[in-house]
Amino acid sequence: MAAQGVLALTARTGALSAGVGGVLLGWAAVLAWVGWAFFRGRRWSRGPLVAAALLHLASFAGFVPSQPLALIPAAVALATVVAAVWPSTTRAMHWDDTSSSSADRT
Repeated sequence: MAAQGVLALTARTGALSAGVGGVLLGWAAVLAWVGWAFFRGRRWSRGPLVAAALLHLASFAGFVPSQPLALIPAAVALATVVAAVWPSTTRAMHWDDTSSSSADRT
């Protein structure tokens, strides 16, 4: 996203490319922030991560009929969704209460 934003800013095709470049750079910053928060184990970050990945999946899936290479980023987006909601990810991030034994609760 950041690379596309920089390319749009440097295209010099008018105000539209500057606006698109700014939005893409802003989106890249949001994605980096959410990714960093997920990496750090912040519980709130999973929702925005999954939402962004689903948005990317839908966007790239629309391009697949005319651009078959769009399958690659679509597959990455799908893998992101699956990995973020996988039960072992939840356990690894210590976000569930079911992984502790009943002896720990007493």
